[in-house]
Amino acid sequence: MHQKCTPFFLTFLAHKLIFHYSDKIFAAHGFTTLEFDVLSTLLRVADNGRMKPSEIYKNLIVSSGGIAKVLKKLEQQQLITRIPDPKDKRSHWIEITEKGESTGLDVLKELIQAHRDNLKATEKELTLMGEKLQKIVDHLS
Repeated sequence: MHQKCTPFFLTFLAHKLIFHYSDKIFAAHGFTTLEFDVLSTLLRVADNGRMKPSEIYKNLIVSSGGIAKVLKKLEQQQLITRIPDPKDKRSHWIEITEKGESTGLDVLKELIQAHRDNLKATEKELTLMGEKLQKIVDHLS
């Protein structure tokens, strides 16, 4: 391994390569990375597929202004819906629709399969890599 190829540099490089390839898949489905991030966050984190906009942007580490445009587009595509919060008239919930869930899961399956194919790793190698990456995420969270 070259001196400059520390584990941190390799992680950074892998991140860039994976995201570059992922962006192509998102674009093929008409999404930007941020749009798909919102959809996948609702799939992955949301309680019953529902979150407040503030929870979404905190989860994604983006500004509230940046997320508003994305939410509007996803709503126009009928992938999410806004539901008024009965406890707070100024607020609303963002809920993933059946179409949003189906679309998000389809893109996610394609993404996972494409990365599996690109990595050319065995199940054992993928499991080990997943365990190591989870440990890093846990320490950084």
